[in-house]
This record gives sequence, C-alpha cells and structure tokens, in this order.
Amino acid sequence: MSTTATAYIASVPETQQLFRTKFDHKPFAFRHTLHQSPMFTMDAVLDLAARLAPKAGRWYFEQGDANPKAGWTAGDVKLPLLEVLKGIAGNQSLVMFKRVQLEPDYKVILDALQEELSDMFGFDMTTRYRDGLMTVLVASPGRVTHITLTARLIC
Repeated sequence: MSTTATAYIASVPETQQLFRTKFDHKPFAFRHTLHQSPMFTMDAVLDLAARLAPKAGRWYFEQGDANPKAGWTAGDVKLPLLEVLKGIAGNQSLVMFKRVQLEPDYKVILDALQEELSDMFGFDMTTRYRDGLMTVLVASPGRVTHITLTARLIC
C-alpha cells in the first residue's frame, strides 16, 4: 500500500501496538517522530503562524497556568500570535493551529500519516474516515497537553 518514505508512527514499535489495540476504542498516550520533520522547526512554525495570523478561526492561543479540566479558555491575552510563539520557551503558552491541512506543505504530512495508519491497519483510512483534519499544537516546556485522535483523524 505504502509509497511514503517517512514513518511518523510506525518507526516507534510500541506505538504501532498501541494504535492496533486502542485506536477508536480507548484513549492512549503514544510517541511519534513528527518533531523530526522540517515542517515543525521553529522557523517553519513561525512561517505557518505568519500565514494563518490574518485568517479568522484558524488559530487560538492561551497563556498562563493551565487547568486541564477547564477546557479551552481564552484567558487575558495581550500579545500578538507571533510574539507568543517567539517567547513560547518561557511564557507558559499553548498555541493551536486549526485546519493546517489546508496549507499544501502540511497536507503532505497529513496524507503521509493517513497512509501510514492505513498500512498499519490494513485498510484505506480515507475511505472509512472522512475529512481528515490536522491540528498543530505548540506548547511551552512543561505544559501538559492532551489531544484526541478520533474518527476524524486529528493529528
């Protein structure tokens, strides 16, 4: 099935097993290698932010101490998006870029992930799950971030 050279999930053996046994059934933490892609360097993320900043509804951020049970709350944000990202190492922030697959250079990554998972499961995910979405989260060090991979394949 696969023509993808990059393996973001399958290259981590324990993650393969977790996906096979828990995907679409139970929540689970997993490791991946997406951070090794050049599209997730700080320069690439800043470029993405510059492209998405003027687009309403395509990004969100919060600053300060997070309470996971409070959900996504806006808080009192006073800095522009690019400034938040440039200072993310020390400003206790979480930045979320939404519908990143609409950017052609990131759609390639979502397509590769869908193909990789299709190979792992033995069926074409794009026929079973529709409308693949890609959300990119960037968090300050030490900030715990929970994400969900669902039937809509959010990565």
